[in-house]
Amino acid sequence: MKYYVIAGESSGDMHGAWLTESIKKTDPQAVFRGWGGDRMHASGVNLCKHIRETSVMGILDVLANLRTLLGHLALCKRDILTERPDVVILIDYPGFNLKIAKFAFENDIKCVYYIPPKVWVWKSKRVYKLKKYCTAILTIFPFEKEFYNRYQTESYFVGNPLADQISPDRLQKRSDLETRYNMDPTKTRVALFPGSRPSEIKSMMPTMMRLAVSYPEKNFLIAGMWLSKELLSQYDIPENVSIFYEKNYEVFTLADVAIINSGTASLEACLHQVPQVVCYTLDKLSIFVLSIAIKKSSRRFISLVNIIAQKEVVKELLQGEFTFENLKNEFENLNRKDYRNTMMREYQSVRKALSTTDDGRATEKAAQKIYDICRVPN
Repeated sequence: MKYYVIAGESSGDMHGAWLTESIKKTDPQAVFRGWGGDRMHASGVNLCKHIRETSVMGILDVLANLRTLLGHLALCKRDILTERPDVVILIDYPGFNLKIAKFAFENDIKCVYYIPPKVWVWKSKRVYKLKKYCTAILTIFPFEKEFYNRYQTESYFVGNPLADQISPDRLQKRSDLETRYNMDPTKTRVALFPGSRPSEIKSMMPTMMRLAVSYPEKNFLIAGMWLSKELLSQYDIPENVSIFYEKNYEVFTLADVAIINSGTASLEACLHQVPQVVCYTLDKLSIFVLSIAIKKSSRRFISLVNIIAQKEVVKELLQGEFTFENLKNEFENLNRKDYRNTMMREYQSVRKALSTTDDGRATEKAAQKIYDICRVPN
């Protein structure tokens, strides 16, 4: 079978790579083409476009890059028609991928949305597009299936691949990593996740570096990406700060606490059992639109951990609340034993909610479902 996989950012690239590996086990003759990053390329996807050229964030960022994005969209459509895959697999990245879903539908090409848009937070009317254009919707959060059921939209909860990947038997031993990187085991280590997009890094890094300067006795570990190396190098990095490129899970294993730009990393910190504070900023127009959407939805939070738990498990410092004073205060809280222990107990409930009751790993179940769809004649 021929599979066309589209991911537009780092987390989607990771999920795309895991899914690709599982599809190859189900379909040894599989051929892959698509949009993604280094992980997807390493897993066997012949890339038409790399995510370093496609990742944008916020309404103003999108408007500033509109001509480029339209060019990407046209290129993707041409490439799909040239390849004529058995199925197009869309991973998150809704602004782009929903247009591709419509295009695939109009050209009689099967389309599966794996990790669909967060329509349960905002733009709920998108569910009608998903229902019309997608052959199947595969969700990784249990509450998503409940949402789609309300709209009589067939969806499948396959489990969360992060819960499979981040399990105690798969984690590297902390002491081994401390030896490898010659780290003092008696020092507190703080993981910093400033994000992957330039706009995220620019908004997060100054405050994060100020915190590091305020605690010279602690070690701070920045989880960076190769595509953001040039941008990160522009900042004055204190002596107690180290940058680890493309080693997020090693950083989590080494860390005692984490400061995270909201996104997949928040859930990863939970599954790694690392106490955290979530920080999030956008341009003013984007945050205004998002705040209205959240008020209209049933979701009161922006971090995946809190959304899954349906209550505040981790502190969220959003937009104007993300100040040095507030961050320092929450950082002090994270170093309190009682505060940390309460968060750890809630983490266990979140992990349990991400698992399915049947056997099998999430990506394997998703791969089997996609393969079965491909085998059914149009």
